[in-house]
Amino acid sequence: MALKSIRIGAFWLRKDSNDKAYFSGSYDLPFPIIIDGSMSLMVFKNDRKEKDTHPDYFLHVAKKEDQGSNGKPKPAAGMAF
Repeated sequence: MALKSIRIGAFWLRKDSNDKAYFSGSYDLPFPIIIDGSMSLMVFKNDRKEKDTHPDYFLHVAKKEDQGSNGKPKPAAGMAF
């Protein structure tokens, strides 16, 4: 079962004056969320980038799935995506 995630930010790949790469980005949430050990942060490459103004990567958050006694993931509770 795939994790349900929501996009909470975007990043652009930049280089400093010494040609060292870094990420610059924004963090946008329509509602407050506490990111703790029960959450997973994921970064996905933007495969649909067409312009330099489009982000290179997207930041997503998802509730981790608990493992049931049979070893299969139990549905995540408490996140309304």
